[in-house]
Amino acid sequence: MLFNETSTPSDIFAIEVDGKQQPGESPKLMTLVNSPGNDVAPRFSPDGRWFSYTSDESGKTETFVRPFD
Repeated sequence: MLFNETSTPSDIFAIEVDGKQQPGESPKLMTLVNSPGNDVAPRFSPDGRWFSYTSDESGKTETFVRPFD
């Protein structure tokens, strides 16, 4: 699952939600985008190999695509 923080500036994270965690075990959290801008609206590609997001780091709103490793 992909999500962004609700604070400003916001970053993009992925969390593994596979139901294999043991009781009391925390899910694995990965930081995917950490910039001084607001990084929001993350989405996986249909095949799960890529993700897109919107950022205003450059001063204007732009959409980016990155591989999901």
